[in-house]
Amino acid sequence: RFYAFVGFQNRGWLEQRPGFLRNVRKALGTGKFKGLGEVLLRHYPIPERGAPDVYIPATSKSVSQVADIAAEYKVPVVIHMEAEEKTVTELEQLLSMHPNTNVIWAHAGRAEVDVVKRMLSAYPNLYIDLAALDPSRRYGRERNPITTDGKVRPEWEKLLTKFRYRVVTGSDTPFQDQWSLYVHIIDSQRALLSQLPREVAEDIG
Repeated sequence: RFYAFVGFQNRGWLEQRPGFLRNVRKALGTGKFKGLGEVLLRHYPIPERGAPDVYIPATSKSVSQVADIAAEYKVPVVIHMEAEEKTVTELEQLLSMHPNTNVIWAHAGRAEVDVVKRMLSAYPNLYIDLAALDPSRRYGRERNPITTDGKVRPEWEKLLTKFRYRVVTGSDTPFQDQWSLYVHIIDSQRALLSQLPREVAEDIG
């Protein structure tokens, strides 16, 4: 099954254009879209891709409006927010102020496992995805659940087991030339899940 989400990786959101969220609400009103995102909050630049440096505080008015819209339509929000001390604090404020909004933290924020554990423990409306967390991906390799030799780190196995119902997989293929790598990327997700207890792997998968 494929469920379409309303996209935020465009100038309307990145430039914080006034009418953008009206269009988001209108799109959700059609019933054709089942979520919002990936909403870029803190995204490191990728010059060779033309991807800019993005920083939109999770405490900003526009992000709060996104959370309100998601809660109103009962859809999840996928956010891309690199885990920095400041951004994690801002995310905590967003989650606490919008307890009825389910937030999926893309790539688990590429955060240290202790940060992810603390956030999941404190905020029941927070979920994580495992996209772009295999060692071949560009950022946060030292924070990946999988080591460079393909083994799941013990501390990540404990976290994924404990929070299995709030973890989802993902592909993260925003650029067309990555589509040819889709099978490889999904295989990396399967390789991670295959090292977990079967019931945990099935619940996440």
